[in-house]
Amino acid sequence: MNAGRGSALRSLLLGSASQVAGRLLLSILRLGAAMLVLRWLGAEQFGAYVLLLTVLALPEWLVDFGQTDIAVREISRHPPSAEPVLAALRRLRLVQSLVLAPVLPAGLWLAGYPEDVIAAGALGSAGLPALALTLVARARLRAGLHMGRDMLAELAGGLVLLPATAIACLAGAGIAGLMAAYLASRLAWLLAAMVLVRGVMPAPRGDAAATPLWLLREALPLGAIGLLVGIYDSLAPLVLGSLGDLGQVAVYGIVTRCALPALLVIQALGTAFFPLLAAAWPSNRPLLATLQHMAFDAALLLAVGFACVLVGAAEFIMAVFNPALTDQANVLRVMAAVVVARTVSTAMVPLIVVAGRQSRAAWLTLVSLAAQLLGLFAMVPSYGALGATLTCLLVELLTSVLGIGWLAWRATGVAPAWDVPLRLLGSGALACAAVLLSPLAGSLAGGLVAGAAFVAIAVAVRAIAPERLRRFAAALASRSAARTGTPVAPV
Repeated sequence: MNAGRGSALRSLLLGSASQVAGRLLLSILRLGAAMLVLRWLGAEQFGAYVLLLTVLALPEWLVDFGQTDIAVREISRHPPSAEPVLAALRRLRLVQSLVLAPVLPAGLWLAGYPEDVIAAGALGSAGLPALALTLVARARLRAGLHMGRDMLAELAGGLVLLPATAIACLAGAGIAGLMAAYLASRLAWLLAAMVLVRGVMPAPRGDAAATPLWLLREALPLGAIGLLVGIYDSLAPLVLGSLGDLGQVAVYGIVTRCALPALLVIQALGTAFFPLLAAAWPSNRPLLATLQHMAFDAALLLAVGFACVLVGAAEFIMAVFNPALTDQANVLRVMAAVVVARTVSTAMVPLIVVAGRQSRAAWLTLVSLAAQLLGLFAMVPSYGALGATLTCLLVELLTSVLGIGWLAWRATGVAPAWDVPLRLLGSGALACAAVLLSPLAGSLAGGLVAGAAFVAIAVAVRAIAPERLRRFAAALASRSAARTGTPVAPV
């Protein structure tokens, strides 16, 4: 029993650890690339770079359109369906990428943008077919629980992005050179994925009736939600660019990139837990609840700790990017709160997906989008990047946190166990307040002290406790025993 428990827990912990560590490293590489552009090319060029990447994110999502999660869900539930599902995924992705590739440069041309911006858009869009093939490999790796290989492939792209961006900046290649560096990183990711996917999950071809049309239909609600979320994320820089200036776009771009490590880690945890959640639904709802509570507590622990560091060291962090931006530190502090709020909704979304209730979440996402649009037009003219960030926080609290949590509970019957999360939130608030009232506020030391104080308080109030991990290990052991027929003592 102990061996089975240790093996199951070790498998999940290794997958989670590889995703978390990899996402952190990847976010550092992306932050480094952003810092190079801002330092060497200035705020105006960095703002243009942020806008172009923001617009490019929409066709990149359309290439995926939620199909990776649906493929992983189906393969996790019925492993013999792996080859038919992946074949359908490959055909659908290639068609989508080839259709979408000319859309961005054509849109930029119709909008009257300069030739260098159009060329940059074309270079970014040229990576869509490569992304399509990469995401097929990602589905195979994730369904086979090879989270480490998936992360290594994406890291290969990040390791190319930083030096390629530096070369583009030094060569004075402008926005087109920056997007060429981005394209190089996409190609490196594809090459690494093709190497690492070899020999993964060799499964006999099943009789599943998986076709591209079926996959598109299954993924349509989730894809629509993702598209709305992509539009939601792109609205703030676009409105800032139209109602404000590229300097405010640059500030918003900086704070979102500072928040990116935490958001990527939270997504990584969801990725690691998702195949297990899919396998537990609907036959083992007690295990589903245990897995979800563990994932939610872990995500919130990381998010609150990260937010404490951002709050405590906000002036220092902004000065690292540009000393002239220290007066924008409060924008970063509000973004830290956005990270915590978004963690709640992000951690609950997998339950909606495994239960197949994505279409209901689409309506809530549409409401969030409308609320954000109204808020941005009301706040941005007077408050700039701070107004955009405050709008995001209010929308996350009023719609995403409450609405997504309610939908997940209605879909599966699993609601967050709020005892531990409330302790974590209280510990974080106390740690931030203590540092902000001290002489350390805004310094690197202030951020480190805030993070350490949060951990100490969380341990003191038993928000972090070893026995919780032992209970989780016992639940995983019961899952393994159910598959093998081995008796397990009750948890």
